[in-house]
Amino acid sequence: EEKAISLNISPSGQYILDKIVYSSEDLQQYTDIVATDSITVNNQGKDTITIQWKPYEGQYRSVSFTSEDPTAFKLLGNNPVPVRLPYLVNGKMVQDDKGDIGYYPGTGHIGQSFPDVTKDIKIPPFSTRTIYHLIEYQVFWTYYTLNARNQNSGKERTVTGIFTSRLPIGYFAAIHKIEG
Repeated sequence: EEKAISLNISPSGQYILDKIVYSSEDLQQYTDIVATDSITVNNQGKDTITIQWKPYEGQYRSVSFTSEDPTAFKLLGNNPVPVRLPYLVNGKMVQDDKGDIGYYPGTGHIGQSFPDVTKDIKIPPFSTRTIYHLIEYQVFWTYYTLNARNQNSGKERTVTGIFTSRLPIGYFAAIHKIEG
């Protein structure tokens, strides 16, 4: 005999985060150098021009969570739940008190303190230079496992996905002399 049972499944607010674990075995990392902007300066005067550049101005750490599980980002409710983030230290992944971010799909930006560096770039008299600002990023990704528990029933759920991080770690100025 079959009986139809009406269910109203609403994970919003019913599951709470137990823990999130990042896999150190599956860690992939690399360095990426990106031209963030450029400027061409035409110095027609007899004095050297100094251009100042603050390489870390407007920079931030970006992180993202992705998952193929359609319930991954609805399980803990509609508001992003803060989760602890991993960092790389000497090529090893660590989790500490450096920061949390809400667990949600897409990319989030974390404002961090970067050195207040000012780079002086000199343009000689009667010359034209194009200055390319380059930022070096530490990029890594790994698999994560999020464990959640239903507040009422105690039922446990596991969600898996990929965590990605991109952090500025260095800068360069490439200067191209334009003949003319």
